[in-house]
Amino acid sequence: DALRAFLDEGPPPMAAAQALQALGSQRDPADLPRLEKASRDPGLHAWAASGALRGMGALRSRDALESLEARLPYGAIPEDARPAAVEGLAAGARLFERDTRARALDRLADLTRDRDRRVRLRTAAQIGTLGLAEGAGALEAMKPGVSRQDGVRIDRIIAKLKKGGPGEETVQLRERVEKLEEKLRKLDTKLQDLEARDAAE
Repeated sequence: DALRAFLDEGPPPMAAAQALQALGSQRDPADLPRLEKASRDPGLHAWAASGALRGMGALRSRDALESLEARLPYGAIPEDARPAAVEGLAAGARLFERDTRARALDRLADLTRDRDRRVRLRTAAQIGTLGLAEGAGALEAMKPGVSRQDGVRIDRIIAKLKKGGPGEETVQLRERVEKLEEKLRKLDTKLQDLEARDAAE
């Protein structure tokens, strides 16, 4: 695979970040160990680690979600990469059933009191993407400790959650679309393999 070969060459941090995120988007569970290893890369601004964490979210697998949860606490990964771990967890959980989204919300709610402002604000934004009204309570609790400007942003997220996020039917529809896209990717890979064999004969 071209992405794996590119990463094996040791590209610059920003290019590695993009490649790692794209690797996760291919949704091959076999890539999780590589992404997990890269998520601890302390290199320049933790760009590669951040790309790996977003890639783990893009895998949209339960194993990846568990691994992302383990990387949320302070000290588990480079500090600059922690906002990306928040993004990865929310993105990975977003299309699962309500119970999985609720579990992700519980983990993220703990981070609304995190020592790092970037983590707190990224968490607030990502709670808004899970579509669970109970997330508003965690956001209300963090408002006294933020600036007026940040409070305005949080109020917007709370209002959106109280209006109601995506319903279960919407989530199920997205899941079906994801499965169809996965089947198309597999068919495209098989077609490319067949074309390569024909060309070699």
